Amino acid sequence: MSCRLVGLLLLSTMLLPAAEAQRSTQIKEAIANGLMDVAEWCASNDLQARAKTHTAEARSLSSRNNRMRTLWAKVRGNTDKPAPHKRYDRIWKSAAKKLGGYYLALFKCRHETSAQNTWDGYLVRAYRLNPAKSQRTFEKEWRKALKDKDRRRVHRLLSTVSDIKTSERIAAARKQALDDAAPPAVRIARTLTRLAQWCVAQDHDEEAGFLLAEALHHDPRHQPALDLKPKLKATDSPSKQTLTAYSEKRKTLAPELSRLYLERHQEKANDLYLSRAYQLNPAVVEPLYEAAWKKAHAAENWKQLHQLLQYGRNVAVDETLGAARAQAVLEGQRKIATTTPVMRTADGHRMKYWISLPKGWRSDKKWPVLVACDGRLCIFRKRCDSFVKWRKDRPFIIVSPCTFANTNDLKKILTSFKKDKGFGGSKPTNKYKLYREYLTPEAILSRRVEQLYPDTLIDFMNPRHVERAKFDRAGLVKVLAEVQARFSGTAKCFITGWSGGGMLTWSMVFAHPEMLYAAAPACANCMPELHRLAAPNQKFSQAPERVDLPIVAFQGLKDRYLKLIMNPQWEAAKRATKALGYKNVKRINLPKKAHADCVREVLDFFEKTWKQKASK
Repeated sequence: MSCRLVGLLLLSTMLLPAAEAQRSTQIKEAIANGLMDVAEWCASNDLQARAKTHTAEARSLSSRNNRMRTLWAKVRGNTDKPAPHKRYDRIWKSAAKKLGGYYLALFKCRHETSAQNTWDGYLVRAYRLNPAKSQRTFEKEWRKALKDKDRRRVHRLLSTVSDIKTSERIAAARKQALDDAAPPAVRIARTLTRLAQWCVAQDHDEEAGFLLAEALHHDPRHQPALDLKPKLKATDSPSKQTLTAYSEKRKTLAPELSRLYLERHQEKANDLYLSRAYQLNPAVVEPLYEAAWKKAHAAENWKQLHQLLQYGRNVAVDETLGAARAQAVLEGQRKIATTTPVMRTADGHRMKYWISLPKGWRSDKKWPVLVACDGRLCIFRKRCDSFVKWRKDRPFIIVSPCTFANTNDLKKILTSFKKDKGFGGSKPTNKYKLYREYLTPEAILSRRVEQLYPDTLIDFMNPRHVERAKFDRAGLVKVLAEVQARFSGTAKCFITGWSGGGMLTWSMVFAHPEMLYAAAPACANCMPELHRLAAPNQKFSQAPERVDLPIVAFQGLKDRYLKLIMNPQWEAAKRATKALGYKNVKRINLPKKAHADCVREVLDFFEKTWKQKASK
């Protein structure tokens, strides 16, 4: 008897979901038919937009309805907005009560074959269509979710019904529950928008714009942020008191924002959010941040390791922790740089540089270093990339220093270079703009522009051309020492510079010939007097290595600057090298080249020179 009872119970548990699924299908058909009745009336009364809306809702419930297919083919292309119509309002009000009852019955048929959010959608629809009949069930469900601490479900249910009128007591309870249950993204957006509103009131619109960008990153539909954004002024003039007060407000909000970013990280497993939390509240988040990068290190996920440590590089840490992170960064960069150039800052100097390691690089062997200096556009990463592209199996470590003497006005926004049209492109280019992977988390989230060098340094260098040249020369000396120590580069290097990059190329030729294997300026500038002023003690080098140093200047004969700039500056370079005793200097004219970087010609020359050196 007991066995029979158990068998019946098992059979009932198997049949019950099937019965519920069948009933829910029947209810969906009934709702679809009710919606199609209204849609067909709308179509016959020239209310195509409303007909499309109701047909689309019917299609989401049942695709087997032939009436629906026929009508959808007629109205699917309509893009008009629904227009007011009194008769329609009466018909829809009558239909909505009936449909609301169907949706409520559909919700009560819920079973495990569909996700919870699907059934919640039916409940919300029932409540919107027929609040009187559905309110009791709706209240019971959101309060149950609140008791179960299911914040996502509470937010899902309450966020779409705030416009439905109800008693003050219920409305207040729902508002409080909705505020408490909002996802971290919404709460971050809410906090940042409130701070942005304060900034606007204090005439600090620029900062308000950054805060709103960060808020909308998390919640693109956050209405207060969307409403405030058009009100921002193009210029602002905050007082010193405002800036001080804003700084204090940021400090006060930092712990709360950090906590929310941690929740966001746990929700999305995004290192950017973890790093932003660390940036806001280092003392609390440091253990989690340390565990994250050490886990990436143990898993040999070099890209994640490098990104995490780049995000947190501006947070002050003790010497021991800083040394451990620096070593981890170096290890990660050694792995990454064989496939993608990485950016570093020289030890003992502020110069930044891009470096790419050759295939098969290993630390127990010395590798020749090729320094590639960019011209006036200051696209240092692309200068590195162009040599990496044509390097192929050659053994060169490619280094592209981020220099100042190569260009004119440091703060002027240039337009992008277009082939055969000079600097006439339409896209603005910030000369010292950082690439995204080297931005701080705050800059990425708020769309702030961060630069290779701080404005204070750029402002200082802008009118001082001699100081620029000194910075570049001294910085490159430090870069080469670091490449030798950390990346097994040779003590000497090859150097080339295109256009304005010739300034550092010739500067090294005149000041440090003992550090060079060969030099190859390409359609390059040269100003011997400026190079002398930037040299140590304002004197050119007398090192014996200068005499036989191979120097080949490549020049395109279709260069539009040939007669006006290139030829006179080449003559000045030739006179200076001759006076100083350089005996291995020549120029190769390339008839088919314009103002070009001559990458392949330079690489061929350097490879030939390196093979000659290696064979001795």
